[in-house]
Amino acid sequence: MVFSLLIIPQNAILYDIVLLKGEYMKDCCGGHKMMHGGGGAVYGLGFIGAAVYFIQHAANFSEGVFGVLRAIVWPALVIYKVIGLLHI
Repeated sequence: MVFSLLIIPQNAILYDIVLLKGEYMKDCCGGHKMMHGGGGAVYGLGFIGAAVYFIQHAANFSEGVFGVLRAIVWPALVIYKVIGLLHI
């Protein structure tokens, strides 16, 4: 914990706050800090952008539905093409 380097008297209010924060982190997250990446947000924005693009370029309803399906899987297709180009 970051606060373990501080020398704080046990009767100080700040010590109680630090102790409570440490206990909260143990109980809340199984001892792990809450540092999650934003990959879900990036994927969501990419999905929305791709869906709008494919729907705008659709000539009929079935192409629009197929466009939404393509918007869901486009990251996998991009990775597949990149791996193919790199000959991995």
